[in-house]
Amino acid sequence: MFEWIKKHKALFIIICVLILIALIGVPFAINLLFKADTNINVFQAEWSAGDALGYYGAVLSFLGTVILGALALYQNHIIKEEADKKAALLEEKEYIENMPKFSMHFRSCFGFAVKLGFAIKNYSKNISYDIKVYDIRIKSNDTTMWESRQIYKTAALDSNSEFKINLDSPEIKDADNLILLAYMTCKDKYNDNHEYILKMHCSKPNKYICDEVKEIS
Repeated sequence: MFEWIKKHKALFIIICVLILIALIGVPFAINLLFKADTNINVFQAEWSAGDALGYYGAVLSFLGTVILGALALYQNHIIKEEADKKAALLEEKEYIENMPKFSMHFRSCFGFAVKLGFAIKNYSKNISYDIKVYDIRIKSNDTTMWESRQIYKTAALDSNSEFKINLDSPEIKDADNLILLAYMTCKDKYNDNHEYILKMHCSKPNKYICDEVKEIS
């Protein structure tokens, strides 16, 4: 309401002036008209001044009731909008809290990237379904040193549970820095699909750092 007044100051002043005229000017004009002495039949009143003022008062009372009703409807509309916004925010918050959240960590290897093993942990509060890890590659700079066409699956992953994956990767020579890249998909409790990219760095002597499990869709 106050924002509307700030944006429409001139219109608000005009409305206030019209209200003052309606409340003070019209009754004063009625009073003057009934005091006027005229011999013209058209202007001779059949009502008394009290009748006219009573009728005008009833009209003002009716208009006041209509205005109050309109204000009540407007306030209810504003309250409903605020309630809908809060409900939507709570719904969104609950939805975000129930989304799958994963971390990734190194488990084991033999030599430099030989039979590399890692685990994906579900650290959300809800179970995730139909987990698939695929398109696994070990890269050095922009060169793919090894890749796997195998798809690793698990039907479900409980909260705080791990999905352990052991690769058949060979020893990779003549490379000081490696990056393990993979993609993962899963379904949440609402049966919506999610896709992630997994990334882990490795540098001699077999120091593995998990950079991210980032959702991409």
